Amino acid sequence: MSRAMTLLSLSLCSLVLGAFPENMAAQTPNVNVTTWQQDSAASSICTGCVYRTGQNLSESRIDNTISKSNFGQFCNYTLDGEVYGQPLVVTNVKFQGGVAHTVVYVVTMNDSVYAFDGAPPSPTSNGCTLLAPKIPLLPSGSNETAVDCTQVGGKYCLTIAPKVGTLGTPVISTRTLGDGSTGGTLYAVAESQLPDGSQFYHRLWALDITSLSPVGGSPILILPSGNACPSDPQLFSQKHIQRPALLLAGDSYLYVAFSMMDGTPPPLPNGTIFAYNTANLTSSLCFAFSSGISGSDGGGIWGGGGGPAYGPDANTGTNSKYYTFFNTANGQFGTNSNYGDSFIKMYNTGSALQVSNYFSPGDQYFRSNKGQPGCTGDGDTDFGSGFPMLIPDHENSTNPFLAVSGDKEGGIWFMDRTLPGQGGSMTCMSNMNTNVQTFAINGSGNVGNGPVIHTNAAFWETPGNEQTGGLAHL
Repeated sequence: MSRAMTLLSLSLCSLVLGAFPENMAAQTPNVNVTTWQQDSAASSICTGCVYRTGQNLSESRIDNTISKSNFGQFCNYTLDGEVYGQPLVVTNVKFQGGVAHTVVYVVTMNDSVYAFDGAPPSPTSNGCTLLAPKIPLLPSGSNETAVDCTQVGGKYCLTIAPKVGTLGTPVISTRTLGDGSTGGTLYAVAESQLPDGSQFYHRLWALDITSLSPVGGSPILILPSGNACPSDPQLFSQKHIQRPALLLAGDSYLYVAFSMMDGTPPPLPNGTIFAYNTANLTSSLCFAFSSGISGSDGGGIWGGGGGPAYGPDANTGTNSKYYTFFNTANGQFGTNSNYGDSFIKMYNTGSALQVSNYFSPGDQYFRSNKGQPGCTGDGDTDFGSGFPMLIPDHENSTNPFLAVSGDKEGGIWFMDRTLPGQGGSMTCMSNMNTNVQTFAINGSGNVGNGPVIHTNAAFWETPGNEQTGGLAHL
């Protein structure tokens, strides 16, 4: 390649910064990674859309000159906790009033945020350059700490240990400042507790990306309230994790989704999604799943750490409506808000979050009802083990507005965003699926015994041929 490219990888509690430059003095491309699974493709389709394609349209190829002599580690840095969220990158930031940097933002499970120089001029053995001391995502003057996994989720420390802190990938809103440099706001959610385990909290933080100073009145407590959401914030934060990446959508709302803490004994708590108006973070909307069936389990939103998507369900003209798309896992399927194991199409009216449409597999009851009379289901074959990617719109296709995701039964599911197909089952009788297509990874046509998918799709198409098709990769 003719320009330096920055790569990031994380191993336990370390940041590793690498690059494959052909010219060490070349400039890093002016590409920001401001959200989970970088999504520059969506911005070329519609303003404010987040398709979660993973595309970087500034990088068209990797040529054959890469070798061990010009590809490798630049530096590394030991962090104070494990990293589950994707590092984010913003170019041309005059951090704390200094010279412009490409800045890498990293959050840890010890409730800390770091800012690193993301484009060092040459490899070094002295560690990556930290642009400022780490910032704790804990209230100033409090004695709170990141959550000890032995005090939550049935105290089993199953999939997340030893600390539960800033778990979901943050999101950054950028803007051009008066001097031409880049400013903006980083949004992150941190979970904390009092040392004796008597209180647990989730807080939403808004930080200035040029200084990591709190802005907009943050942090604010995430307080479930109202008829559609849990009313006990203490119980909520003790039983829930904020695993999904945050979504900053084109409707000026910040979406924050939750699932149960793994190991929490049944009945599992409700999966919940909040929408915060970025103009006033104290103004929020809330929707909880599986709240109408006595003893129902969950409808959790976790999706392998991916994030909800945002876009239209039809053409991108002036009369289009835009929706938030995500999957739920676990939970019973039924009426009202009981959409366990479903693909959700949600609409924000400005005063409420509403499920506009959905798709649920015909075998949903088998997936979530292990041990129920007459059922032989596993009880843990989540449809929502990954989040949907919105496939860029193809006008010449029979189904031009598709979403794709994988599940825990070895199935790759294609749903029509306009009319997802609904479906689902409230009995042990398996219904026919009503989505566009399901691809069984094992090739047998039977989705039920394939490999578990804990990841999300990515998309690539040849630039200039956007209407002729592309490839979705899982």
